[in-house]
Amino acid sequence: MKNIPKLKLVPIIIFLVIVQIAFIALFYDTQNVGKGLEFVRFPKKEPEELVSLEKVEMTVKDIEPSAEESEETTEGRYVGEIKKIVSEPAQPVIETEKLEIPATQRKILENAKQQCEEFIENKFEYYNEGYPPEKEGIATDVVARALKAAGYDIRELIYEDMLIAKSDYPFDRYQNKIIDKNIDFRRIPHQEAFFKKFGKTLTTEVDPTKSEIMNQWMPGDIVFFELEIGDELSDTVGIISDKPTENGIPYVITSADPPGYVSELNWLTEKTISGHYRYPQ
Repeated sequence: MKNIPKLKLVPIIIFLVIVQIAFIALFYDTQNVGKGLEFVRFPKKEPEELVSLEKVEMTVKDIEPSAEESEETTEGRYVGEIKKIVSEPAQPVIETEKLEIPATQRKILENAKQQCEEFIENKFEYYNEGYPPEKEGIATDVVARALKAAGYDIRELIYEDMLIAKSDYPFDRYQNKIIDKNIDFRRIPHQEAFFKKFGKTLTTEVDPTKSEIMNQWMPGDIVFFELEIGDELSDTVGIISDKPTENGIPYVITSADPPGYVSELNWLTEKTISGHYRYPQ
């Protein structure tokens, strides 16, 4: 093999050096000079995860309030709104002071509302003492207890009136036609007969668009309902509450099943009203 002259090798070496320099210029990461001289793949771009993290960080910083704004927001608007929600009742309550409710009527209402808070089970039995235990009772017991709290024991009042005018009460609806002080005052027909006779009879119409009608519905009033449509007989009773529905129609405090305990129900629009009274007149 012939030896290649050294002068002929010079162009080859120069060519190889130029190629090496071009290679380094294309693939060398000039940003990493002094940081380990790392090479990167071409084309060069930032990792997507880092870019996403940077975007998220920027978004958080954009919405995160300053220290002053945070304190003002937390203790101002947010806390204020929470307190407002907690303090406001689920439904508006009628301002009973503005209705000029008589003292006796107010006592009836207050006791009826108290019964709603005591979880009194809807349960009927005969009791030798007349009144059922504190945690038991039916719709007529709600009325009897509320009136007794206002100073009117209808157990005694109905019994005394029956002794004088028994024919004013519908004993023909019962097999036992003997006056029984312990049960007669708890019967729907007897209670209604008593309130018709000694109470004030009021409208049975409900129309939230007519103030002259709705003004007759006062908290503490006693209202009877016909559940079996067509027999024209009252089947249950309740007391008008001071809590209105969204339409301004008051709820009724009664004991029914369901729900199985004393509660406020939207019965003035859901049930057939058979009687509306105010006692005492």
